[in-house]
Amino acid sequence: MPGNSKKRKKYSPSRSVHRIVAWAERKVGERPIRQDAQRDIGIAAHIAFERLRNGADKDSLYIIATTFDVAYELAVKGCGAEYLGEIKAGMAALVRAKKDANLTGKWIVTGDDTEAVRTALEVHDAQLEVAARAVVVKALNDVMKRIETGSNETEFETMLLEAA
Repeated sequence: MPGNSKKRKKYSPSRSVHRIVAWAERKVGERPIRQDAQRDIGIAAHIAFERLRNGADKDSLYIIATTFDVAYELAVKGCGAEYLGEIKAGMAALVRAKKDANLTGKWIVTGDDTEAVRTALEVHDAQLEVAARAVVVKALNDVMKRIETGSNETEFETMLLEAA
């Protein structure tokens, strides 16, 4: 009786390690972002918002713009899609603030625009509470890739560039 005709692969201990690591990463990606990470992300955006309310620099505006880009990506991917209007209103408020800053030299959000930005930030905070970590990381990577390559810009990004 002849032996098994199937050739055996050489034993590789790292093959099973790679499978275990991939499995663990998938499991971590399915969970929501940790509370401390949510807090850290929120602190940066809310400090930038407070600075923009009281008069700040363009860096504060761009921090919030990136936050809104991520919120928009998450909404498009289905996380908080019903709040897409609020996110777009916040984006439009930032574009108006940028246009005003170009004319006056003051980086500030006033009036109804303040409330629109605040509401969009609250939507972003809520998205981070419920979205899976992998979805948030993918949205952030998509935004960063668009910014770095300058391709496939959203309407908001185009308006910000035109307001410059």
